Amino acid sequence: MIPSVTAAQQAGYMPLVRCGLCRQRVREVHLEGGRRAHDCGNGCRRQPIDGQWLDDQIHRALAGKIALHRAAEAVEAISVGAVDPISLRVLWRQVFPAGPQPTATARPATVFLPTSRRLS
Repeated sequence: MIPSVTAAQQAGYMPLVRCGLCRQRVREVHLEGGRRAHDCGNGCRRQPIDGQWLDDQIHRALAGKIALHRAAEAVEAISVGAVDPISLRVLWRQVFPAGPQPTATARPATVFLPTSRRLS
């Protein structure tokens, strides 16, 4: 089960989400029953994208690569086409290596050895 996404995390990646059909930024809409959804507003989609589904897919795509609230530092855009897992595309910035980040507590790779002779 994927943990729920916080508002701070959503603020980190929602400005990057674009409609895969018209390339417009998606906006949040509220459906009956208080359900959250996203739509581009151009009318190119038959139905809005379910908000929980979109959060889950973005969480899966970015997990282990970058924290969700820092997505704008590493991601150029996120596009979503039809509502299925294969339709989500992440366009990474060229300067960001898309891989696991090193831990902050790991020992440094460089080791300094003492010299074999005394300096006077």
